[in-house]
Amino acid sequence: MVLNSSFRKSFIAKTRLTLPFHRLSTGFGFIRSILEYEHPSALFYVLEALCRLRSHGMHEIDVLVRKYISSMSNIVFLHETPWAGIWRKLGTIDSNE
Repeated sequence: MVLNSSFRKSFIAKTRLTLPFHRLSTGFGFIRSILEYEHPSALFYVLEALCRLRSHGMHEIDVLVRKYISSMSNIVFLHETPWAGIWRKLGTIDSNE
């Protein structure tokens, strides 16, 4: 996912992003591969990354990543599988919990 620089600057200003934006953009690029991998450790590492985002006060990015994972799972998994259900449900978790 490549984002234009004006969007990136406004996004950083709105979210007060403290980590380098290129790392976030690179992370989004790996999501499809992570979903296709279908390995239990992938789920662990994704959940760990989401917890770190929340613990550092990056709630908006956490929501954005979860929704992106959920929508990307609709593209990766054409048939209903256990992994498809897990990734889709990740996007429906209430942010306040």
